[in-house]
Amino acid sequence: MSKGSRLNKVSDWDLVEAHDLRQVTVEEPEKEQLPEALQGMSDKELKCSIGEKKKERESIKVQINQLSRQRDAYIRAKEQDVAGEPGLASVVLNNLRKQAKDKNFDVE
Repeated sequence: MSKGSRLNKVSDWDLVEAHDLRQVTVEEPEKEQLPEALQGMSDKELKCSIGEKKKERESIKVQINQLSRQRDAYIRAKEQDVAGEPGLASVVLNNLRKQAKDKNFDVE
């Protein structure tokens, strides 16, 4: 789960998400509970600030989801590229067997 996931819910402590889910209005929280930057704002300014933060977060979520899809596609492509090649474990094991055999160890 990532920050871009719809499963990432933080409305119990996040004003922007709580406002979006209509769990709280801008009039409800006491000014002392808000961060310093928001304490001096009027209700109208606070609502505007919340709206701006929501838009900013939505943009970031879109970027996160796009990058996640690109990453997944890259990983799938790389896995297909190396599908026919031996993995690290088999290469190491084969080298160990060869070295052991060179030193006259019986390896089955």
